[in-house]
Parts: sequence; structure tokens; C-alpha cells
Amino acid sequence: MIRQLLSQPRMRRGLSLGLLARSWGDVVGENLARETAPVRLEGGALVVAASTAAWGTQVRFLAEDVARRANQTLGVEEVRSVRVVVSSEARKPLRRNDSGG
Repeated sequence: MIRQLLSQPRMRRGLSLGLLARSWGDVVGENLARETAPVRLEGGALVVAASTAAWGTQVRFLAEDVARRANQTLGVEEVRSVRVVVSSEARKPLRRNDSGG
């Protein structure tokens, strides 16, 4: 049953997006990660929310590198393009289950 669930395209995209969200600082660097966030992955397009138009321009400038690093993180060539939207979602901190303290 779990294999069937994981084989569904929607579930695979969700897992890929979750992995990218957890590794976002490694994909785009810590400074850019504070101002951007991956919000959707559909049809090979990674949609990235940026906190301002200026940060969005930076992501667009680095789009090829972002796609390459995202694919390295995912271990498959899933991201073929990067789209940017300006959204307050970019500044929402990720929930982390950090243990130790």
C-alpha cells in the first residue's frame, strides 16, 4: 500500500518539494534561503517564492544553478525550469524538529 501511495505523481512531487525545502540553504545558499522558499513543483517547473522583487531577480539570474543544485539534492533530473513569484510565503520559517536542548 505504501508503494502504491508513493508511486502517485502528486505524492512524489510532495516528497521532492519537502526534500528541497529541508535542503533549501544548500541549494541556494543561506542568504538567499532566508528570502526565498520552494513552494511548488509541477511538470518540471520549480516555483520559488521570493520576499521581494529584488530577491526574485536574484533567483531568476541563478535559475540554471538553482535547477542543477535542486536536481543534485533530489538525485534525479526533476527540475527543468525555475519560476519566481513574489510572496510573503518566502519569509515563513520552516518547522524543524531539532533535538538537543
